Amino acid sequence: NMYGYITNTVGGDTEIITKMIHKAPWSNSQQFIVTEAGKNSQSVYQCIANIGKDAVACTLSIDNTNLMSGDEARCHGLPEVFNDTDSARISTTVNTEDISSDQLYYLQSRGISPEVGRTMIIEGYQRQVFEIIPDSELRSEIEQLFAV
Repeated sequence: NMYGYITNTVGGDTEIITKMIHKAPWSNSQQFIVTEAGKNSQSVYQCIANIGKDAVACTLSIDNTNLMSGDEARCHGLPEVFNDTDSARISTTVNTEDISSDQLYYLQSRGISPEVGRTMIIEGYQRQVFEIIPDSELRSEIEQLFAV
């Protein structure tokens, strides 16, 4: 299993490529990656998964959530699955959103400034990953790094 939060708010490109290989029966893997692209930034997450013929009854999950948090931001999620067995359970999800004016308006209507509202929305995306970290000490340390 792999979980991650990738942020690029300084411009340019960030690309993450992962590879999963299932060779044994009943194997299980999950990847959950959240990316954020800020002003003039691009994030690309590509996962290549290969399920071999002997990996009967395996489970594979690839989830990618992308947030475009600045002007000229771009996000791409590219899951690729190659399956050589007929009994695998496969799930892929890619979701890309930007911080919408409707979200900010809703928060402003409750007395929250646009700057604080943007921060709240971004932290909500970060928390999706942080909350699934089972070790509370590690989760706390990571949250401190991101000042969440």
